[in-house]
Amino acid sequence: MNNTILRYVGLTDPNFKFIVNSDGEYNRYEHRGRDHHKALITHATLESDIMRCPDCGFLEHVTKYGYTDDIEIYLPTTNGYDNRLIVKKQRFHCDNCNTKFNAKSHDLLDNSKFSRPLVNQIIAMS
Repeated sequence: MNNTILRYVGLTDPNFKFIVNSDGEYNRYEHRGRDHHKALITHATLESDIMRCPDCGFLEHVTKYGYTDDIEIYLPTTNGYDNRLIVKKQRFHCDNCNTKFNAKSHDLLDNSKFSRPLVNQIIAMS
């Protein structure tokens, strides 16, 4: 089921784990934004294996450190509906240099609410 949702929302990273909501569904429609456009909302976590510390490069001293708050990511539109991904990213802590960092995905742009597939869709349309 996870791979089907990945393809539907235009993502390719298998580290996304989609969360079932209280209705037993993976996604739901909500009215979002200033103009109250109908958007398909999907919740997920981004988890990955323990990575090397980006500052000191050590692997042995890195431990899992919880999750970030919800982050809303814009995905490519499908069937006239906006797609949004509400994601919690896995956090890591390096005991060697006391650095905290998040899991990364090649589908998400750093420090941006836009996904790489959405940027590609915009470029293709122009």
